[in-house]
Amino acid sequence: MSENINIEEELVESPGRTALRNFLSKKLAILGMFLFAFIFLCCFVLSIFFPIDLNFTDSTQQNISPGLTLLKVPQELQGNAKMISVGAYFSVGVDVYDNVYVWGKPSSRLLDIPRNMGEIVQISAG
Repeated sequence: MSENINIEEELVESPGRTALRNFLSKKLAILGMFLFAFIFLCCFVLSIFFPIDLNFTDSTQQNISPGLTLLKVPQELQGNAKMISVGAYFSVGVDVYDNVYVWGKPSSRLLDIPRNMGEIVQISAG
């Protein structure tokens, strides 16, 4: 009888079996694994039904040359911006003194901003 007790004490479980037993005891881990597998499979299966169109062009960007001018916020607006609105190819900002600034690639019509408009409540680009 004492030999059976010693054998049970010396029984060592493999690390893989221990990890599997710990994983299966946690319901949230199992749910997370199923969700990960579902998202992973959707990436491959859904691409069969909804193939990517490599020739797609956003119509708002069609005649715009590439550049980083949308990132160049006017120096006068930095640090005292009241509102900023971002459009597809240009942005509009208002400082605390109600001066309007436009940057990016606006058309010439958009650069003709009337002066002395009074207090500006809201702006919108796009």
